[in-house]
Amino acid sequence: MGAKSIRAARDRVEVGGEKRHADNSLPKMLASTYNNEHAHTMHMKRAIMIVSGLVQGVGFRYVARNAARRCSLKGKIENLEDETVRIICEGEERDIERFTEAIRAAESPIEVEDIRTEYSEPLGQYKSFKIVLGDMLEELVEGHATGAMYLHDIRGKQDQMLDKQDQMLDKQDQ
Repeated sequence: MGAKSIRAARDRVEVGGEKRHADNSLPKMLASTYNNEHAHTMHMKRAIMIVSGLVQGVGFRYVARNAARRCSLKGKIENLEDETVRIICEGEERDIERFTEAIRAAESPIEVEDIRTEYSEPLGQYKSFKIVLGDMLEELVEGHATGAMYLHDIRGKQDQMLDKQDQMLDKQDQ
């Protein structure tokens, strides 16, 4: 390696996986790419949501966790004593909006009536999106009750389908 190459290598350092010059500037070729790739970090938010309606005992936390993961959010969700649910999530603002739309559109037996949201700067304290569990016995009972509720819902839909089939068969017989 010539003296010029050694000097050039000495003048470059790696900062956060990015090759930079010793004066902390990026090579010109990478500077515009770096600025475009990191521009989205200015839209990172932290949202604290209080969700009300029929949102406890119906599997809402699991639906919300899956939606949060699909939206690349990190945070937590937990039941509160007043029968609401608190969600703390961090991510890009547009992903938080997509998440809010997804949980608002949750299917029966979940009934989201209201979502109160406060935004702030992200703290970066979460590595994933998790459900905060309460007392294990209560969680077990709630899980079984949720399963029973879904089975009841399925049975009702099955009865509706069978009624429609009977009506169609009656029409064919005429």
